Amino acid sequence: MIHFISTFPPIICGIGDYTRCLVFMLPEDRWSVISPKIEEFASSNRPCHHNVSYTISLSEPHLPSNLEGGLLWFQHAFGIWGSPSVPFIKLIREAKEKRNKIVVTLQSIHFQSIETPYGLDKREYELLREIICHIDALPVFTDGAHRAVARAFPEHRDKLTVLRHGVLTSPDMTSQGRAKKIFLTYLLDQVNISGIQKEELRNLHALFFSDKTVLVGNFGFITEDRDPLSIYLFREKLQKKLPKHRVIAVYIGTIQKRTDKSPAETLPLLNLLKSIHNGRDNLFFENYIPDEILPFAFRALDFTIIWYKKATQSGRMAYAQGAGSFVAGQDIEGIGETLKLSGLPSAVTMDELSEKVKRLVLEPGLKESAGKKNQDYANRFSFRSQAQKHLLITQAVCSQKKLPVLDRSV
Repeated sequence: MIHFISTFPPIICGIGDYTRCLVFMLPEDRWSVISPKIEEFASSNRPCHHNVSYTISLSEPHLPSNLEGGLLWFQHAFGIWGSPSVPFIKLIREAKEKRNKIVVTLQSIHFQSIETPYGLDKREYELLREIICHIDALPVFTDGAHRAVARAFPEHRDKLTVLRHGVLTSPDMTSQGRAKKIFLTYLLDQVNISGIQKEELRNLHALFFSDKTVLVGNFGFITEDRDPLSIYLFREKLQKKLPKHRVIAVYIGTIQKRTDKSPAETLPLLNLLKSIHNGRDNLFFENYIPDEILPFAFRALDFTIIWYKKATQSGRMAYAQGAGSFVAGQDIEGIGETLKLSGLPSAVTMDELSEKVKRLVLEPGLKESAGKKNQDYANRFSFRSQAQKHLLITQAVCSQKKLPVLDRSV
């Protein structure tokens, strides 16, 4: 039995969604989730799963009494546990005192940071220094993260293994044409979208289905780090390289309601996005796309653009890959590593990336070949596959054997 310590829906959180996708690929009798209390996070009205208990208070963190001696698998991100993650550290120490086996997935390890000689952010290094002696295994998402942590803590190298971020595959995903119809119908039905914007969408309807239209974009919470403005800058650069095509950029997102951050901090960015919307080639809609529509939204795009100011690995990118969207992005941290392994275009500059995307538009065979490689990656690292690897790590930890070499590519 694996007891995951993580957020979980109805808490709206990327780590919670990651845990949900993972555990739903495991037999129900092999997992449970102990989540922070719902009232400490913004949440929706979705029902709770019977294998999940929402009992951890971040102000007074304690583990349930019935977990003594079991295997605990923590999912960590600073957005959940805070910086310097005091509640998380307290739970790790409590778990050690109760003789639990402890596995930790740090979902945001950098390996190209200039803050330390190892490539880790300073706060990541300090957190690892606090906990690494207490834990039994530390799976990381990328080769780069493995290299950085091994350099920083060589005496704990045997606790490391690469276990890549799962891809939520959509085996029955429809054609792009049908995905566009479902996506547009969803937008036209939304009460959050004004009548004027809906009329603009109706006027663009034929263009969305034209072979001479290139639809680029992304979806998600509005944050400075994710830099949604980059979508529109990319559109402008690509349009200049494809004068015979119509390039349309779309971003759909909302400000995430968080207890640790005021929405007012992000309002200037939201207002800027609203001002960029022109109803013709720069489209922005303030809306939250639900899980059941998101695969169709990504599939509708010709290119999902990932150009974050600061990033490690992107769950949103994995979601797009699984939906069959063609991702292109910045060669940075885990995003760059994943793009290369997937056969997808990456670049250091936006000019370089727009040139690569231009070639893919003008040479459909090239895009088709890269798409097949991307599909191979998505199948290889699907959540179903990654869930089974969690069981392998659990078996090794509980039997005190060497961790398996799983997804390391170098």
